[in-house]
Amino acid sequence: MDATVTGQINHIRHGRALLALRRPELGALPNFACCLSELCEAYTLAVIHLAKLRIGQEAPEAIAEYEDVCSGIENEVYTYLSDYRK
Repeated sequence: MDATVTGQINHIRHGRALLALRRPELGALPNFACCLSELCEAYTLAVIHLAKLRIGQEAPEAIAEYEDVCSGIENEVYTYLSDYRK
């Protein structure tokens, strides 16, 4: 099984979709960049973990930490694409 697929979720494709919904100004995400694929995979894993923290009513500090992680990945993808499109 591909390391980026767990159960029925392809983390790279799922991360791309989540980023497109969360940050529509990014537009279509290019398929060519290995770096971008890794960020998409990290994003989906962070979003899934954040959802689990919220469902489990975990400590607000843990939730805030993962919100920051998600925001940081969004910003990194935005910066990457901004530099790429110049």
